[in-house]
Amino acid sequence: MKFLIDSGADVSVIPKSTKLAHAHPSSTLLFAANGSTVSSYGEVMLKLNLNLRREFLWNFIVADVSQAILGADFLGYYGLIVDLQGQRLVDRTTSLKSPCIVTQGQFSKISTINASQKFSGILKEFLELTCPPAPGSRTDASIVHQITTIGQPVSARPRRLSPEKLAAARAEFELLINLGICRPSKSSWASPLHLVRKADGPLPFCKISQRF
Repeated sequence: MKFLIDSGADVSVIPKSTKLAHAHPSSTLLFAANGSTVSSYGEVMLKLNLNLRREFLWNFIVADVSQAILGADFLGYYGLIVDLQGQRLVDRTTSLKSPCIVTQGQFSKISTINASQKFSGILKEFLELTCPPAPGSRTDASIVHQITTIGQPVSARPRRLSPEKLAAARAEFELLINLGICRPSKSSWASPLHLVRKADGPLPFCKISQRF
C-alpha cells in the first residue's frame, strides 16, 4: 500500500475501498480544508513496515478518501521527520532513513475539527479531544469493579477454530491488548470463543469468552 505523508492532516486514514479486516465502529468526525464533511466508516488497526527496522502499529480511520494518508498523529507519536530535501522519512528513535518520492497532487487536508466552528481554535490546541487515542494509550480510572463469585470456577475446553476464524480472533485480541483494554491472564475461569459472521461479511465477536 502506498501512503501520502501529510503532516498537515490531523489523523491517518485509509480509503474505504481498501480490502482489509473488518473495521471497528468509530465516532470520529472528519472534515476537509473547506469545512465539508468527509465520510468515515470505522477504524482498523494496521501494522506497517516502513523499512525502519521496527513495526509501526496504528489505528487508521477508514474514510472517503482516494489516497491512504499518514498524518501528524502517526508522525508525532513515533517521532518521524519528513525530510523533503533528502526525499526521505527519518526515524528520530533509530536515526534510520526510509526513501520517499516527492509528488504533486490534489488532496484535501483531513481534520477532526470543522474550521468554520466558533471554537475551532481552542479545539485545535487540544486535538486529543477529537482524535482517536494512540495504540496502548490508557485512561486512568478511579473506580475498580469486582465480581464476587460463589463455588468452583467454571472452566470449559476451547473449541477448535477454522484458520479464518482463528486469524480473526488473534487480530481482535491483539488489538484489545495493544489498546490496553485486556491483558493475558492465568485465571482458572475459562469458556469457549464463539464467532458469527455478520451479513456484510466480517467476523466480529459474538461472544468474547477469555480466561478472567
